[in-house]
Amino acid sequence: MIRSLKFFVVLIFFASCSGGGGSVSGEGALFKKLYLAQGEVSQTAIVENIDCEIGQEIELLPLITINGGAPSNVAVTWNLDGSVGDLTIESGGKKGVLDLQNLGTATITIKTSTLEKVVNVSVASSSPPVTAGFTASTFNEDVESIIELGYTDDKDATACEVSTLSNVSVTTPCSCSGGECSVGVTGDANYNGSASFDYLVKTNGQSSNTSTATLNIAAVNDAPSISQSCKEYFMGDSYSCSLTANDPDSGSFTWSLTNDP
Repeated sequence: MIRSLKFFVVLIFFASCSGGGGSVSGEGALFKKLYLAQGEVSQTAIVENIDCEIGQEIELLPLITINGGAPSNVAVTWNLDGSVGDLTIESGGKKGVLDLQNLGTATITIKTSTLEKVVNVSVASSSPPVTAGFTASTFNEDVESIIELGYTDDKDATACEVSTLSNVSVTTPCSCSGGECSVGVTGDANYNGSASFDYLVKTNGQSSNTSTATLNIAAVNDAPSISQSCKEYFMGDSYSCSLTANDPDSGSFTWSLTNDP
């Protein structure tokens, strides 16, 4: 499975003073600059718009610099205009987390008592994951096998589905954790031979293509069982009853008496 680490985009807002062209001269004057950057506070890249894919989670951090000094985190009021997801405000307004759930466009506005910044956000559809058919390792009859379901995507799968089972049944439901998807299956009772099932995975609500997992179930020599129709009789009576042997792996039996009362 090909996966990449989820990345977090840090949006950094630098506030400017009202009036003027970004600087004020004279004794005691402050120079402030307003712009948007992506990255860590110490290493940023200025951006004008944010282009994202559905399913991403973006951390937003408003900062301010004064006279070219180090940026500092400030509390602001937040507003998300658009239905692209949920905006959660943390740390008293010093941080926002945008969870992108829907396609479309939106704007995020942050404000202090005198300053305002508007950022455009565009959310596009992400590519669905891709699965490919595979052959799983051989496992024994009547024993569960946990089978990993492979896929290719740069995002972690969050759900999976299994269908069209042949000679097996699901004994542990299909699930995904940390991007790893698996399902537990067990062959039909006393069955050995080929088996299969179809599966798909989902990332950010988008389903992959359906692929087939091919299985091979190894035979295990089961012990025979005996059934009988014998009843209790008084000592000295003569009687007979039937004994029947059964073995799914064999139709030939050798009989012996182990206890002659």
